[in-house]
Amino acid sequence: MNISATSLLFLGVALIAGMVVGYVLRKKLVEENQENVEAQGRQIVENAIQDAEKIKKEALLQAKEESYQVKQEADREAKQSRQEVKDEQRRLDRKLDEVQGDFRSMSDLRDLYQELILDHGQRPRNRRRIDDCDLAATPLAREGEKSRQLTNALDADLDLALFEGQRTEIRMTA
Repeated sequence: MNISATSLLFLGVALIAGMVVGYVLRKKLVEENQENVEAQGRQIVENAIQDAEKIKKEALLQAKEESYQVKQEADREAKQSRQEVKDEQRRLDRKLDEVQGDFRSMSDLRDLYQELILDHGQRPRNRRRIDDCDLAATPLAREGEKSRQLTNALDADLDLALFEGQRTEIRMTA
């Protein structure tokens, strides 16, 4: 087993060359692996950013939709409230018309009553001499009052009510 110097030298050179080739190949593999890991990292970050943007857009869209729903509900409630106010206003207007109509009726009755009183003051009815009556009353004048001669009479059947006396004055006040 004689190994010659050239074979040792050749073996040494081959060993050194193998080490160099192994180192270069390992370095290349490590660099490729590192580039692959960096690319995967960038891809993961990009995917995360895209997912975050997508989630953000969905949340924004959902918030807008909820806001729209709330606005629609508020509009419906406001419309309903306005309708209720309009209905109440119509009801109050009808009531006011009824009250004004009643007031006009009362005013008409008051005017009729005043007209009747004034007419009776100018042309009294049932004024004549009382001959035979079941009940007669002559009021007494109070002290300081203008003396009035007035006698009221009623018959028992209440068919006839008469008075006799001087004309009295009727005054209208506002």
